Amino acid sequence: MVRRLPVALQLLCALAFGALSTSVASADIGFTGAAAIARQLHPGLPLLGLKHRTQNNDAGGYYHSVCIYPDNSAYETNRLSMVDGSVLESGLETFPLQTAITNAAVLERLPLVTVDFGEALALARQATGRGDEQVARIDLTSELFMIFYDVRYNDRERFRVDAITGQVVSDADIATQANALTTAEYAAYLTRAKTYAPGAGYVMFSEKSLATEQGVGVSVMFFRTSNGRVRQVDMLGKQTLVVDYNPIGHLAEIVAFNFQALPRVVVHAPQFIAHVAHTFPGSRMSGMTLKTRLVNGEYQPRWTATVLTAALQSVEFSIDPTVPLANGLAISTVPTTPIVGDLNQDGHVLGDDLVELLSQFTLDYPPYDLDHDGVVGGSDLALLLAHWG
Repeated sequence: MVRRLPVALQLLCALAFGALSTSVASADIGFTGAAAIARQLHPGLPLLGLKHRTQNNDAGGYYHSVCIYPDNSAYETNRLSMVDGSVLESGLETFPLQTAITNAAVLERLPLVTVDFGEALALARQATGRGDEQVARIDLTSELFMIFYDVRYNDRERFRVDAITGQVVSDADIATQANALTTAEYAAYLTRAKTYAPGAGYVMFSEKSLATEQGVGVSVMFFRTSNGRVRQVDMLGKQTLVVDYNPIGHLAEIVAFNFQALPRVVVHAPQFIAHVAHTFPGSRMSGMTLKTRLVNGEYQPRWTATVLTAALQSVEFSIDPTVPLANGLAISTVPTTPIVGDLNQDGHVLGDDLVELLSQFTLDYPPYDLDHDGVVGGSDLALLLAHWG
């Protein structure tokens, strides 16, 4: 069903957009302007998508907006003039069952969204160096517990912008199986590492696998509840190396926060691995962490696993470990690629990272041994400086 808006409403939309449009005939309201107008037309309806289209009889082209009813019953659509934002055509559309299922996942996770359409485009622009004029469409969608903006360019290149974290990942950045192990292998390595950190006094909070020339190695980190020291167990084939040290900087904060949240944790590492296997049949893993944040005076822990699905899609899968698995909401985000030298994990390599590395210079401190040669030295400093900024 197609409905044309009254002329008065079209003029109202154009006036409402006045501050964003210009008097130049070739002006472009842009995706951000189109998003603002779509929301003015349909207040209270979540905006799910914007497309940019050109046509022979309209050199300026138009933006096609899609807003969904909260009950997941239908879409409100509009064609907006690219030049001045006036409404060229509007309609009400229903959709097939599969689309309704996808929409339901989006609506369920909508309260988690912290990034808007305009911000997503700015993040994609910053990451890719491409202008908005090269964008063909942007859609808010959900897949494998994720909610993200799917940004598609005119040359069919695609980027995902996580609607929760703002992380940008290209389709070309899909994880491989080079450093991923089956969930059963992950569980077996955890059991093996636990023999070197026995008893309830050691709490596992990190496990990651690394691709080496000799095969896949696994590093498991525990903290000791009695004194906060970290025990790191590195395994490669039949080789095992155990290192104990006092955590500093960002790692010390992780340990301290995890210790505070520990009494509330009811889902532990083995159960989380089993949950990953159940949620993603045939998947592999390349890492898992227990990390706690301090939010409004409350310590909030989260298990997060880097998962390579059976379809070879890399996701970061998270749960709240303070509630039973059957009662919690799972969240997936696009995987975050760590930056070499970002020791405090703030997304940049700057002076505070340099200070932390120099504090352990010439010492055996595995978290800052960036080249894994057994000591924090000049080669690690060079790696940090190579990723400065």
